[in-house]
Amino acid sequence: MEDSSTKYIRKTSDGMYNVEKWIDGHTVYFGRFSSLLNAQKYRDFLVEHDWDTKYYFKNKCAPLKYIQKTENNTYRIDKFLNGKTIYFGVFPSLVDAQKYRDFLIEHDWDLKYQRRKNHCKARSKEMRYISYSKNHDVFQINKTIHGKVMYFGYYHTLEEAIHERDFYESIDWNMDLIDLY
Repeated sequence: MEDSSTKYIRKTSDGMYNVEKWIDGHTVYFGRFSSLLNAQKYRDFLVEHDWDTKYYFKNKCAPLKYIQKTENNTYRIDKFLNGKTIYFGVFPSLVDAQKYRDFLIEHDWDLKYQRRKNHCKARSKEMRYISYSKNHDVFQINKTIHGKVMYFGYYHTLEEAIHERDFYESIDWNMDLIDLY
């Protein structure tokens, strides 16, 4: 039996709280929150407003679509547009990132809504195509080629990853040439 304090709130496997309600034959997703208290406050607001669907997340996309959690426990929005990945900003909470992502979708990903450009200019050139997995303690090389993210290996040190990335750049990421080296 459901406790009234958690009615319409579902705890997800990643520890977040979704506010959801069955309306007209399907589940309507109203929001995702990092704390039960915030989910309860929003649920109570929705009850007061008779579950008006103008308050639900209209994009109906997956909660983390276009959003990546960073090493610093912030949330980054990126979107692949016109052949390249465009950075739209970093946000302190998932809910903030989701709200801004939804705003961007409503405005057709207009580039005038990009937030601060990449704030790590010195680091970004060195780290281009390289990401760090804190969970696995490795560096990974990946690049989007013809609309697909391609992975070029895992490396234990940044120096190894940079060396390999430089090699791939020297052959213009042409995988057909790899067997020749």
